Amino acid sequence: MVAELTDNLNKDIFGLIFLFLGVLLLIVCWLSNPAWLERLLGWTAQLFALTILLCGLVLMFEESFGYWSAEALEGEEQLL
Repeated sequence: MVAELTDNLNKDIFGLIFLFLGVLLLIVCWLSNPAWLERLLGWTAQLFALTILLCGLVLMFEESFGYWSAEALEGEEQLL
């Protein structure tokens, strides 16, 4: 079932979903005090939202951003 879904949708759609989700999470973190995301993740809530945003950008711009493996995304998260 998942294979059929991913055959019909490309990575751009998933990247756009992650991008909007990351922006939405950042806005929620900045507007509410304390945000529900901050209650769930603590002080790393903004870093989590930025990581989701970056994953969306990597999925949307694939080759333009170069090669990104799972290890590279984990390293980016640790860098933040």
